[in-house]
Amino acid sequence: MRDKDPAVFNAENSQPKQGKLKSKTLTRALDIIDVFDYDHRELTAQELSARTGIPLSTLYRLIKDLETRGYLKYNSHLATYGLGMRFFELGCVVSQQIELPEVCGPIMRALNEQFNATVMLTAVYRNEVICLEVIQSKNILRLAMERGSRLPFYAGAGSKILMAFLQQNQLDHILEVQPIVAFTSHTLTNPAAFKEHLAEIRELGYALSDQEMNEGAVGVAAPVYNAQREVVAGLTLAGPSSVLEHDNFPEFIQAVTQAAADCSIRLGYHPPDGRPTPGRERDRRKILALK
Repeated sequence: MRDKDPAVFNAENSQPKQGKLKSKTLTRALDIIDVFDYDHRELTAQELSARTGIPLSTLYRLIKDLETRGYLKYNSHLATYGLGMRFFELGCVVSQQIELPEVCGPIMRALNEQFNATVMLTAVYRNEVICLEVIQSKNILRLAMERGSRLPFYAGAGSKILMAFLQQNQLDHILEVQPIVAFTSHTLTNPAAFKEHLAEIRELGYALSDQEMNEGAVGVAAPVYNAQREVVAGLTLAGPSSVLEHDNFPEFIQAVTQAAADCSIRLGYHPPDGRPTPGRERDRRKILALK
């Protein structure tokens, strides 16, 4: 029997050790994070070492990595460490995922029952659009969508309504790092034209989709605001064009924008002085023509 090359033998035997080392490093990093609470919001390196049992030499390496990634912040005046903004960002995501479906659920169900079409709640997480909640139509023909699904940022009413209200620098970044691939002949793939389309959506206060992701599928979406007057989600009514007929789109737009406004009010939204609540008076506004 031929002996294994020593280099191959050493590499194979080192893999379990590397796995154990990574697991131990992760455990220690979590131990550091778990030390913080309301009574211990900032701690020195010595206090962290004492509470976790991690030697200072190892601790400094771990907290440096955590600080670089935003999980810890350093107070140079007190020489202490505290939880970083990354936890705030993640907390907002978790809070949004928990609160929004609960708050908007009854309104989504009412919209679903009114039109017997799929109703979705979408939100932006980092550079992607995700489906927070979906209530499916009872029709045999319906959209294949599940909670947690990731959606293209440039196609579909539920994605476009979110892109329309993003900060310009965030939108530019997404356009730079995310590819645009046509799903159908109706998919808008030109970045400049896409930006112009988003400006129209922003002006109207709702987004329409006509076969941009799937042939025969259409949709209407409106923005959901929080108490800080930020768009935190998109409320979408979607389905096959045989169910959501083009001639009835004024009714769909009115219903969806009103439902999104009701969700916004439940989240504590108050419109600026002199401006209508989202969803009000939509019947007196221009309807964006379907392609």
